[in-house]
Amino acid sequence: MVKTYEITYLIDPQLDENAREQVNADIEKIITDQSGNIVKTTPTLRRKLAYPIDDKHSAFLRVIFADIESEKAPQVETAIRKTEAVLRYTFLSQAVREDLGKEAVERVTQKAFEKKGNKSAPKRAAKKEVSMADVEKSIEDVLTEEVK
Repeated sequence: MVKTYEITYLIDPQLDENAREQVNADIEKIITDQSGNIVKTTPTLRRKLAYPIDDKHSAFLRVIFADIESEKAPQVETAIRKTEAVLRYTFLSQAVREDLGKEAVERVTQKAFEKKGNKSAPKRAAKKEVSMADVEKSIEDVLTEEVK
C-alpha cells in the first residue's frame, strides 16, 4: 500500500553547497530507487538549532514529501540513517485527510445534537451581503449617537 511520508532531515553545516546538493540528490535517489515518488520538496535552508548536535549550533534543514510503498519504507529510512552528512532525521507517515464538505460537517453536527437529546441542530441565519457603504453608514450612525 502506498503511503505519503514526510521526511525531514538536518545536514551538516560544514558542507559546502555542492556537497549539500549531492546529499539531497542522494536522498532523492534513495527514495526513487525504492519505487518512491517525490511529491513535494522544500528548499534547503540554514537553521539555528535549539541545542547543539555534535558541537554544531546550526544545520541545513530540508523536508521531502514522498509516496512510498509501506513495505519499502524501512529500507528508505535505513538508507537515510546511514547517510553520514545527515545529523538528524524524522520519517513520518502522513494521515490521509479528506476534504470535508459543508454537508459532512452538518451531518456530524446533527449527530452530536441528537446524542445530547436534542431533536435538531439550531439553524444558522443566512448570511447577508453587506456593502462598504452600509458599514460606513452604520459606523457614522454609532459615532453620531455617542456625541449626542
